[in-house]
Order: sequence, then C-alpha cells, then structure tokens
Amino acid sequence: MVKQRFFLLFLLMDITILSYCQKAIIWQKDGSKTYFNLSDNPKSTFTLTDLVISTSKMTVNYPLNKVLRFTFDLTPTEIDNSILNESNIIIQDNDQLILYNFPAGTNIYVYGIDGKQLINYKVNGDQKQIVSIKDLPNGIYVVKANNISYKVIKR
Repeated sequence: MVKQRFFLLFLLMDITILSYCQKAIIWQKDGSKTYFNLSDNPKSTFTLTDLVISTSKMTVNYPLNKVLRFTFDLTPTEIDNSILNESNIIIQDNDQLILYNFPAGTNIYVYGIDGKQLINYKVNGDQKQIVSIKDLPNGIYVVKANNISYKVIKR
C-alpha cells in the first residue's frame, strides 16, 4: 500500500515543479531528512520493501515502512524566478500550506471533508505566503483557490 502511494505521488507530480526545484528530500518517521541535489539526477525506484534513490555518486535504500514523505525544496534561484511567476503553486509542508504566485486579493479556502469552510485566507500579494493549518486535526482537507481544488492530507 505504501509503495502504491509513493508510485502515485510520482505519477501525479507536475513536471514544472521539478524544473525549478533544487533538492529532493526524503523525510523519515524518526525525524531525519536526507537531501539529494537534483543536479545529480537522482533516480527513484521501488522494490517490494524499499524506496531506492540512485545517483552517479551513491545508491541509498529506504525501507518504505520508515519513510514519512518525499518532497522537493522549492527555493528558487535567480534564473528560476521567471518559472515561479508563471503559475500558482500550493505545497503542504508540515503544518502549513506554502502558496506561491497568487495575485493579491485571492481568497484561499480550506474545507473539511464534511464541506464546512475552516479557513478563509486572503493573499496579500507577496510571492510566497504561508497559511498555518496546525490547529486543524489530522485528516483530509480540500484547499480551493482560483477555481482549482487541491487535496491535502494532514497527518
């Protein structure tokens, strides 16, 4: 089941995110993180029990039952700022949502699975906005912005 979740995660990722990310991050349940520079062209594969990351410099196996999540660092470089300005992006990082490139005045709504609106946040125009979801209990939420809905799972 965990293997299927990671596989689906990779299939659903938008390739434009990868074009301006600098690092892949493996988050383990023990709190440790491992960073891979995307310039090293890491290759992600799966065995029945492991996530395997290979670069030209090393190969590392992570038992799937110890991996919490796999994310990308979205710290843009000077060149990458033009890419970031092209689209709206919402990323979940721990107990916060990180919003990129939403126009000032855009309303960001967070709904529970029962359809009840829990958060209404108005973007102030900065390139990067942070919306805290730390007060929400663990569960599945829908984030809606600019007539696009995103599913967020808080664990």
